[in-house]
Amino acid sequence: MKSNHSPSRWLALPAPATVNPFLSVVLANRLRCFALCLSILTAVPGSASLLPVATDQHVRASAAVFRGTVVRTQSYVDPADRIIYTRTVLRVEEVFKGKVPPLVALVEWGGEVQGRAAIDGETPQFAPGEERLVFVSRRPNGTLCANGGEVGAVMLPLAGSKTSSPELAAGASLLKEIRAKTAAGPLAGEDVTDQAVSAVGSAPEPKSSSPQAGGAPSSSATNFMVGSGNIAPRFLQPDRGEGIPYWIDADYLPAGITLDQAVGAVQTALAAWTNACSVRYKFAGIQSFGMPASAIPDQSGQLFIQLHDHYNAMMSNGIDALGVGGCTWLISTTPSGWTVGGNVAGNDFHQTSQGFVILQNTNSYFSQNVINLEGVLCHEIGHTLCLAHSSNDPNETNTLLTGSIMYAYGTSGRGATLDAWDTNTIGQAYPAGNTPPWCYSRVMDVVTSPGTMTNPGVNTICVPGYKLQTANLSFLTADAWPFTNNWSVAANGAITYLPGGWYGDTGRLDPAGDSFYAILYARYSDGANCSPYASIKVISLWSDTYSEGIPDTWRLTYFGSADPSAAPNCHAWEDYDGDGFSNLTEWWLGSSPADPNSNLRITSFSPTNIQWQAKGYEVYELQSSADLINWTRAINPIVPTNVVPGTNIFNLTNAIGMATGFTNGGAGSFFRVVKLP
Repeated sequence: MKSNHSPSRWLALPAPATVNPFLSVVLANRLRCFALCLSILTAVPGSASLLPVATDQHVRASAAVFRGTVVRTQSYVDPADRIIYTRTVLRVEEVFKGKVPPLVALVEWGGEVQGRAAIDGETPQFAPGEERLVFVSRRPNGTLCANGGEVGAVMLPLAGSKTSSPELAAGASLLKEIRAKTAAGPLAGEDVTDQAVSAVGSAPEPKSSSPQAGGAPSSSATNFMVGSGNIAPRFLQPDRGEGIPYWIDADYLPAGITLDQAVGAVQTALAAWTNACSVRYKFAGIQSFGMPASAIPDQSGQLFIQLHDHYNAMMSNGIDALGVGGCTWLISTTPSGWTVGGNVAGNDFHQTSQGFVILQNTNSYFSQNVINLEGVLCHEIGHTLCLAHSSNDPNETNTLLTGSIMYAYGTSGRGATLDAWDTNTIGQAYPAGNTPPWCYSRVMDVVTSPGTMTNPGVNTICVPGYKLQTANLSFLTADAWPFTNNWSVAANGAITYLPGGWYGDTGRLDPAGDSFYAILYARYSDGANCSPYASIKVISLWSDTYSEGIPDTWRLTYFGSADPSAAPNCHAWEDYDGDGFSNLTEWWLGSSPADPNSNLRITSFSPTNIQWQAKGYEVYELQSSADLINWTRAINPIVPTNVVPGTNIFNLTNAIGMATGFTNGGAGSFFRVVKLP
């Protein structure tokens, strides 16, 4: 079966006795650079990652203790490990232990740099103007950080402020206690003046919150850990009905806990969330990470669960830490404010690129206690989904908040149990019954000519929309560049680029890169939710003197002449190599019109694996049928990115399309591969 617009090849496969879905995922190269980002959250004197700590114990375990005002924060990439940290400068107002300079710098994990972000449930998030009671410890590289995470950077009420909260009241009470203990003067501690800041420059000029025409993303979703603009991230796999791959590093386990028990605790904690929303998980394997889970340079949407802190990533320094969970994400918006994480019930989201959990396996809280292990894992996994604490008040009286798995002071023995606060919050990002639609970005190789193209479909691609539930989808476009009248958009997702002139050959830009000659953004709406945006990029312009839709250079390469009349079967609608695909279709496929083996064809198959010759960064569907008449998708669309260099710039059938994990419907089932226009 073939056509100029949707060529396909099909075959029949025998039904296997059993079907084993392919679930393995390859761990990304750990040397790849990765950046993180921070959002502003209120720090509190306590966390579910920490057991309650006595004031005397906290003071003894800290290198220095002081009261200070946050002057500024700045994120940067550390060249030593290629991770982003945030450097916070505080003006020291009062010293209770050690020797502290007037201006001192703290360095914490996370920050916002070049469109990438990260946050966890333990690290304090500072904002200029805040007043903090700070307990500091040293990192191995000599820099200072809050000892115990957010419990080491206690928020204080501002002088003269009439506003109060249980959190600020608790901070004021702790400050009063510290002052009483140090009434005779600062306690002996470490000299941290080597971390002094000599001067603070003037503040930068304020910038507009919506620097580009059309506005910025917005969200009124509550109880999430958020980044700049109050936007939280979300994983995208659940929208497509796919599981988030998760890895387990079980090199070290709590005392008295077996490997089977530890893996079972992970699965129980994950199941608590999957039962409450659309999130799904897929076991990827047990593997030694060789580094803290938070430092793995991976941004492919996986979850890394480390059942130990062998690499001292949590920097507990005498504080009874239990665990930490967080996530990284990508920040990318169109000029109109569409986000790469989509929109759920009117709230915009960024795209989560990684989640991580680290546990302190040596803490006696976990010793021979699987229930406690499940509870802490469930809490930290909630942070990987970007949920904030339900309450940071150790004296909270609202039972809805204290009953939440995300309560900062979780109860021993409760296990992986959610309450209404948890389910209501997670449903804002991952609604169980009405998941957002999705679509795929496209690239275009555009042909220009001195006249009107004589063949339909030239310079046209399709951006189909998909959704797990049945719904009428609306196709939306925005932010065309350079000119709106260069684009023609149909309601069914068909997009045609109108060059507006006859241009010489430009060559082909990298389809995976950021460069383009023209761009348009698109997304689908189901009336309640919107898909993440897709981009339609023009990555090459070619000259066609004869207005048939095929470049002169392409004809010259394969036929020896740019003139389609110079030899037989060289016109766009003809088939030069007799393989059943027209020359125009071969150009569109990226295959050779002079080689009958170069086209859309299946190269290998098994009951649960089909491979075909493909063009990189195009969209393919594997479809199945029992009668060769009615066809349905057997698996989500595939976009091959495993491209290898071709023999020339036009031989683009240099990727392997692969469909795995689908189910053979039974004896006599037929499958075909369809490339979308």
